[in-house]
Amino acid sequence: MSAHPAPIPLDAGLAIEDLPPDAAADAGRLHALAGVMRDEKRQVLGFPGNLDFSLEQLAPLLGMLFNNAEDPDWFDASDIGAKPYELAVLEHFIRPAGALVSDVYGYVSPSSSETLLHGLATARRRLPDCPVYASDQAHYSVDCACELLRMELVTVVPLPDRVMDAADLRLQVLLRHDTAAEAIVTATCRTTMHGAVDDIALPGGAAAGRLLAAHTSPQPRWSFVHGADSLNVSGYEILGLQEPAWVVEKWHLACSGDMVHLVAVGHVARAAVDELAGDLAGACGETAA
Repeated sequence: MSAHPAPIPLDAGLAIEDLPPDAAADAGRLHALAGVMRDEKRQVLGFPGNLDFSLEQLAPLLGMLFNNAEDPDWFDASDIGAKPYELAVLEHFIRPAGALVSDVYGYVSPSSSETLLHGLATARRRLPDCPVYASDQAHYSVDCACELLRMELVTVVPLPDRVMDAADLRLQVLLRHDTAAEAIVTATCRTTMHGAVDDIALPGGAAAGRLLAAHTSPQPRWSFVHGADSLNVSGYEILGLQEPAWVVEKWHLACSGDMVHLVAVGHVARAAVDELAGDLAGACGETAA
């Protein structure tokens, strides 16, 4: 298994032509793709998300235009959005984080990366000269967002359990105290490969939060109650929303060196995990032979 698959070749059959397309043929290709993905569902072992969902009953909504322009609690001229639903979703996520919709600003974004970008942009407006501090275990979108916003990113070394090292964070902040008396800290609640949870009580600002943190005992320090200024909660991994998957040989797994990321979410069966273990054992035996 490789952490960096070969580039996907361009499929000439999917080229978008100037002439009107054959709608039936296009629909057939998409249905065939859905069939392939449905057949491979068993091999998607929890990454990148929970596939235990069915949205067929919502298919009629695909024929409608929803335009949630402006903020969730503002009326817009078109009035063809679904803002009451967006507000309900916000309330559902904000309440476990220790706040009320009336106390904070938030919105439903199309991706976790956009949410992180918005949070860092807000932090930059308040602290324009401050660097961003994040563990080297943080999601790659932290680096991308800092590059887009032209914010200095300072990498903090992790402890052996991959949690951000508070001592190194303090050292890095002190080293830059003459030019930046304050700090913007991006903490991660469950890193991708190791599941590490950075302590939000560290001096700082934002957290890339995971929904499971609110339902864990003992609960990690991750929310507004624990000192966070902004939260980015990713929904597709546990709740199950439609997102593309990354294919690695037979099994759909995220790889990092000799490690793979497996999450026992709703659709992952014990038999599939046992089969993966058997495949790995067989591969190791062939290598030894």
